[in-house]
Amino acid sequence: MKIARQPAAVMFAVALIVSTLPARSGGLQDEERASLPMPSAPTTCAELAALGDAVDLTSREIGTLKQRCDIEDVRAKFAELDRNQDGYLSQEELPGEHTLSQHFAEVDFDGDKRLSLAEVAEHDAETSPIE
Repeated sequence: MKIARQPAAVMFAVALIVSTLPARSGGLQDEERASLPMPSAPTTCAELAALGDAVDLTSREIGTLKQRCDIEDVRAKFAELDRNQDGYLSQEELPGEHTLSQHFAEVDFDGDKRLSLAEVAEHDAETSPIE
């Protein structure tokens, strides 16, 4: 009878040891991860763009950076479209297929027949970015 019980005891001991191995190795992996340096938050628009959708926009600092980058982007695109550099976009300055041209009256909030940077930025924030 003793011989029959020994293999069962050995099998139980092996099973117990094997079942604890993943927990032990997982613990080491957690410790290794804890010792790795945390990636720093983006501080420039280029760094933010490189992260793409992987960035956590719930952070106040990152949200503020995203707003600043969006404003810079709108200013640059506005300047490209403002061919006469008067600080406004007229219907004539916009290509016919451009989103702003197609929705000119909706974007021209004050109805003065020209688009200011503020109007374009507000439209950009409410809808999709201008191209």
